[in-house]
Amino acid sequence: MAKRSKLRLVLILIIVLALISIYTFIPGTLSISGKVYVHAIDQSLYTTLKNLKQSKENAPHLFPNDIQNASFKITEVTFPYFNLHSAYQKGSGSLEIIPTEKVDSTILAWEWKVATGFNPINRISTYFQLQRLKDSISNFTKNIASYVSQTQNTYGLQIESFRITDTLIATVSQDFVSIPTTEMICQLMERLQQELQLATIKNSGTTMLSQRQEGDKYTVMAGISVQVRPSSISGLQMKKINPSKLLTGIVQGGPASIQRGYLNLRNYILDRNIEEASIPYEIPLINRCTESDTSKWQTKICYPVY
Repeated sequence: MAKRSKLRLVLILIIVLALISIYTFIPGTLSISGKVYVHAIDQSLYTTLKNLKQSKENAPHLFPNDIQNASFKITEVTFPYFNLHSAYQKGSGSLEIIPTEKVDSTILAWEWKVATGFNPINRISTYFQLQRLKDSISNFTKNIASYVSQTQNTYGLQIESFRITDTLIATVSQDFVSIPTTEMICQLMERLQQELQLATIKNSGTTMLSQRQEGDKYTVMAGISVQVRPSSISGLQMKKINPSKLLTGIVQGGPASIQRGYLNLRNYILDRNIEEASIPYEIPLINRCTESDTSKWQTKICYPVY
């Protein structure tokens, strides 16, 4: 009897110590949180998260699906906050977009709070479930940071930046009363080559094109980088690009894709309040004069900026 009493006392003591440990180390309210740094502006991050809120299928690869009973979705949106909901976990979660002083640098912070209740078994279950949810949200925010940091995903083209020095450009231009065709532009490019030969000027061989519209008039300019000005009178117009930075992006496709590339790159510039240094231009990477299939065209869009 004495041994049984001692054993019973030991078991009771173990249970009491276990309960004390549970209530001590697993409080009535549990909170998990984290943050990631995103190489993008807050607007790009907000737009991406808002699209995911509207339809998770927009980018299913961003949501981890390998963690058991730890899936969640984005619900309400009130900038800069996004509410999170999980069918497997009680409590409330949120994402917060926090701008920083640096350009293209944003913090994506997240938090989840849940009441564990008085039942010790529920507390333990909630604790481990919350750890799985923590891994899931953490993986999601890392995926988002990687995705949004690539301008291909947010602006439709991979944007790169280069420094340029004083550049002398030999150009020819022509006005048209309607949208110039590829054949018309090719004739202008051929005229540029002829003028360079007449002026005996060596060039880089890379032709730049720019187009602008004023009312019903369309002006196309073709130019090539050169080292010296013509020594005699010629049909060339000389222009100069001052030292600045060059933002570029390559697009695939014909005129519609090229115009979309200009628009996307300009949106990138406007979103960051970047000052333009001179008119934008394009560099055909595929010879449009010999390749009639516009789906094979590749064009580098260039924006000189400060």
